[in-house]
Amino acid sequence: AQLLHAALRAGWRYGQQRRVIEADHSPWQFVQAPVHHAKPIVYLTPAEMSSYIRHVQKTPAALPLLMMVLLGLRRGEALAIKWSQIDKLSMVLHVDCQIVNGSECRTKSRTSSRKEPICAEILRFFELYGDKTRQYCYNGGVKQLYASHKKALIQARLSPCTLHGLRHSCATAALAGGAPMTAVQQMLGHAHFSTTAEIYSHALLDPQRQAVKQLVMLAG
Repeated sequence: AQLLHAALRAGWRYGQQRRVIEADHSPWQFVQAPVHHAKPIVYLTPAEMSSYIRHVQKTPAALPLLMMVLLGLRRGEALAIKWSQIDKLSMVLHVDCQIVNGSECRTKSRTSSRKEPICAEILRFFELYGDKTRQYCYNGGVKQLYASHKKALIQARLSPCTLHGLRHSCATAALAGGAPMTAVQQMLGHAHFSTTAEIYSHALLDPQRQAVKQLVMLAG
């Protein structure tokens, strides 16, 4: 609705500049601009992530789900991982494509194409759960992905969390663990620092809250 309002307003102004529309006739000025109400970010705590990781390894879609919760990949990026994207020498995963509606395409934006640092444990997950007979490391499809995610949440007795919530969980845990905001920005492939800071500012509040609590205890 916000985009539509802005587009109509811009089009109307363009028409006035071209003198196709009367300059003093601007009905859009009397229309209140729609306001975006952001939904609360749902994410797993580090303890919940640990339980989720244990249970998700028992599912058919273990690999893409692990890459989402550990590397912060988007769903389409996790589905599109190919063996050729794994650089064992440099220990990086090249994220340069995604699967959308069953077809491979470019990543969401230019900055979404990135190099994700990986470690020996990540490589071990690829060896354990990757499909070595095919080009793509995972070939189970989206339905299996959702079913495996739901099963892991139920078995771990966790509250509902979306697939995108796994990405939020990864970023939140990284920030709470002391990772710089710029590092998380690069990990997620955000174009602007402000985007990362705005979405994940909540991750910085808990350490501050603990610090205040400790000061209060000292004062008491």
